Amino acid sequence: MSSEIKALILAGGFGTRLRPLTDHTPKPLLPIVGKPVLTYSLERLKTAGIRNVVISVNSALAEQLKEHYGNGARHGLKIKYIVEPADAEEAKFGAVGAISYATPYLERNEDYVLIGSDNFAPAFDFAHFVSAHRKRSYDATVALYSMDMCDMHSQFGMAVINKAGRIVRFQEKPKIAACIASKSGVASKSLISTCYYVVTPKFLQEHVPRYVEEKRRVGQKPDNLGEIFEKMIEWGATINGYVFKDFWIDIGKPAGYLKANHYVMGAEFGERVMVDPTAVVSPLAKLGKGPVIVRARAKIGANVVIQPFTEIGEGASIGRGSSVSASMIFPNAVVGRNCTLDECIIDSGKKVENGTRVERHSIY
Repeated sequence: MSSEIKALILAGGFGTRLRPLTDHTPKPLLPIVGKPVLTYSLERLKTAGIRNVVISVNSALAEQLKEHYGNGARHGLKIKYIVEPADAEEAKFGAVGAISYATPYLERNEDYVLIGSDNFAPAFDFAHFVSAHRKRSYDATVALYSMDMCDMHSQFGMAVINKAGRIVRFQEKPKIAACIASKSGVASKSLISTCYYVVTPKFLQEHVPRYVEEKRRVGQKPDNLGEIFEKMIEWGATINGYVFKDFWIDIGKPAGYLKANHYVMGAEFGERVMVDPTAVVSPLAKLGKGPVIVRARAKIGANVVIQPFTEIGEGASIGRGSSVSASMIFPNAVVGRNCTLDECIIDSGKKVENGTRVERHSIY
């Protein structure tokens, strides 16, 4: 990149929708095919030449993140931490509140790449993203992802851009009817807002404080990042829309987390079945086409059926006659006999009793 830019990563959430996984592991450190979620973003930043990273984290999780990433040297980065004094979900400042808290510690006259740690886009091109931002003197650039599943738009912010790429309308978590109206009206595509931004000093020093003050004046937490962009458009700010097509998902819920794991498994292993040499697999078990991963010291009993996109963690065991499809079995989990697991997650060390059916998108 022509000149250096820094990154601010918001990693202060408690991951309540992914409990019990996040009761023992911070959400940014949850694995996707054996590698922490946050590491994928750090690798993409490094590839783009962005070496200076600030991680905003709550006080309850800070030590685990610091222990894992340290000062960033082993990842070829320089990492600093801003610790928000919140040790529980209800004490959080909110996403925009966290930015406000971090701003005094940031360089005053520099743009920042701003990343929400729930975002997962393992091929995202940050260099091109920043370049697109720098071509215009806008207050911010928002990465937009085309999504056809209209019923999911209510989970995200939705943007409408003009021919020049400027965002002319932004609605945070619209209702389905609004989504349909937009698709048939002004917008040629349904564009949802991801939590990838390039923000200017004006955004950090003017728009954020104004928004935080407005929210606190009415007794509300300045939490939702999308809402600040709605307000900015009302205030006459200019916001660039950067549309990208690479795989992207929000991993904040079980369905998104599973989908991210499935994507990486497919991209890295195709239809291969990867079985660690120390795993014990009954000759009567049926491991069809992959991707399937069976890690070290795992045990798979007789008449077990393992379907694609299943990852069986280190030391986990699957009892006789069970069926596992598109699921994540964490290390040392024990699945009993004749169980049915369909696109679900079994936490580390948990025991699934004989004959149990674990439903889609659930965490056991």
